[in-house]
Amino acid sequence: MPKVSWHYILGLGTLEFPQGRRYRCSRGADSCEVTFPEPTHWVDLPPGYEGSRSVALKLLSAAGLEAEAFDYVARPEAKPGLPPAVTAEQAIGDLPPIDARERLRSGELRRGARRFDQPLPYDRRLKVSGYANLMRTWPGFEGPDKLTDHVIRYLPRDYELFARLNPGDQYPEAWQHAYDMLAERLAEVASLR
Repeated sequence: MPKVSWHYILGLGTLEFPQGRRYRCSRGADSCEVTFPEPTHWVDLPPGYEGSRSVALKLLSAAGLEAEAFDYVARPEAKPGLPPAVTAEQAIGDLPPIDARERLRSGELRRGARRFDQPLPYDRRLKVSGYANLMRTWPGFEGPDKLTDHVIRYLPRDYELFARLNPGDQYPEAWQHAYDMLAERLAEVASLR
């Protein structure tokens, strides 16, 4: 049976993308050599990310014809000596803040499609990181002095939870905040009886 697909779990944090996500990349062909990019940055991800990777690879290690149809290409490993991964603060810290709760209270934030037709100037008081500057000045993709695509989704259920998150919080902390919010609401309802 010819080998028809190569798979690689791509860690974006190791490739100068400000995300800890991992993506499965595939390429199908009868015969060609497949190479993937070498990591350019180092990130020490929490243990849960390795578990997600193991789940994604589970199908490839299954026995039978399905497993024989794939060639898995091991990812190049990032080394701790590389520059640190780009943080969310470095990537978007120069964008003007959007206060979703205030916009919701004022009626400015409503359901429906977001239009990219409201120019919003950058706040000149905010620090522009090297990464943000690179994105603004990328040859052929230079950005204008104003933003027209800085919008948020209408998620009123989540705004109070998001406001409680601390820098560095991940899913377990978000879950705990949500649980605390539920307990607070139950106590509030109980006090009304």
